[in-house]
Parts: sequence; structure tokens; C-alpha cells
Amino acid sequence: MSTVLTRSRVSAEQLEQLLTFMEEHRDFAAGKQSIYSRFSSSKLWRLLAERLNAAAAETGGARKSPDKWCRLRYETRKDSSYNVMLKRYPDGKS
Repeated sequence: MSTVLTRSRVSAEQLEQLLTFMEEHRDFAAGKQSIYSRFSSSKLWRLLAERLNAAAAETGGARKSPDKWCRLRYETRKDSSYNVMLKRYPDGKS
């Protein structure tokens, strides 16, 4: 099994496509998929990964598996929530 990897850094265009996809699929983005719809969730991650990996060829961005794109999305969401909290409470007090 041969895998060709490009850069591991995600391009701005890929992030824009990720955001657009999540806006189009709000329930998916919010994680409102139930257990019985795990198959449809996997299908959407595969579709998104195909689109983002195709953009990598044009932009020199990252190529990742659906699982790694999923991980990136949740890490980004976690980090952005933390940054919003820091902006709202810069001295650490709520």
C-alpha cells in the first residue's frame, strides 16, 4: 500500500472549504448525528475528505484521511472556543 503525502499544513483554501461544508451541513457540524446515522456521518466525512484532498493538489495543502480531517475539525473547534473564552475573560475571571 503506497500513500503519497504532501504537506501536513492545511491551506487557507482547504479551511475555507471545510467551513463552507460545515455551514451547508449544520446538523453534521454540530454533531447532532445519532447512533443510527453513524453511516451517514462517515459518508459525509469521506465526501469532505475527497473535496479537501482534491483542493490539496491545487493549493499545495494537506492530504488527510477522513479520520484525520475529523480530528482537525474538532481540535480547531476546541481551540477556537478556548480563544473566544480568553478574549471574553482576558484576566481568567468569569
